[in-house]
Amino acid sequence: MSDEKRDMDEGKRVGLFGLLADQNRKAIFAFSIVLVLIIGYVDYITGVELSLSFFYLIPVCLIAASSGMPAVALCGALCAGVGILGAILAGLRYSNPLIFAWNGAMRFGTFLLVGYLINRLVLVLEEERQFSRTDALTGVANRRLFYETLQSEIIRSRRSAKPFTLVYIDIDDFKRINDSVGHARGDEALVFVASTLKGQVRETDVVGRIGGDEFVVLLVECGEEDARRVIDKIRKKIGADALGKIGSGLTLSMGALTATATELTHEDLVRKADELMYQVKRAGKDNARFAEA
Repeated sequence: MSDEKRDMDEGKRVGLFGLLADQNRKAIFAFSIVLVLIIGYVDYITGVELSLSFFYLIPVCLIAASSGMPAVALCGALCAGVGILGAILAGLRYSNPLIFAWNGAMRFGTFLLVGYLINRLVLVLEEERQFSRTDALTGVANRRLFYETLQSEIIRSRRSAKPFTLVYIDIDDFKRINDSVGHARGDEALVFVASTLKGQVRETDVVGRIGGDEFVVLLVECGEEDARRVIDKIRKKIGADALGKIGSGLTLSMGALTATATELTHEDLVRKADELMYQVKRAGKDNARFAEA
């Protein structure tokens, strides 16, 4: 399996996790509370001999996976209270009434602990999800996320018949920067380019880093004429700010491919935009070349 295909498959799995994590918290909370009441009623009608304490963990875990610890504590307290109340109404009696309070506190503590562990697990998974989709150095989309987004834009364009433009960008003579002023300054150059690209495009557009000094930009619902204006802004901004930001001049070679309702795959589009960029390299660098898919 190719790296690009693997990235797309992993991107789909990450996207599914994101969809589950972004569900409406209020709806999940309301559903969980109703579930607590249903479990409490079933617990009551089945009598004191049959324990259903385990099932109270279901709404606790649902809330822990979608909300913060205050909501978990509230749900845990409700679960413990409903369970104890149901036992009392069903006729359960102890030698000392304080035993009810003790058992309720133990249940609440168990629910709170399980909820805390689930909540922490979800937070760790979310951090891992973000890390798996973001370039660690520059903060822009990594190859996996960019390919996932590009594939979605291809599908959207086929439905709407609206264009998009894929821009492939390479920093000219990047090796010279690393060799002359060091790798730390080279990293600064990468961060500077990524920041400049993000600053010159819209929030709906996507900037990604897919190689050492290679970046890509997806200009959503953007034809060639508009793409030319965006690229001109980027080149001027890079030229004006590079020396002051990183202590060295900087230029870019760029290939821009505009597509509308294309039947090409995301691999085909990236390859064609890459070819355009290399045409600029062979022609002298520090320029942009445009084409339609």
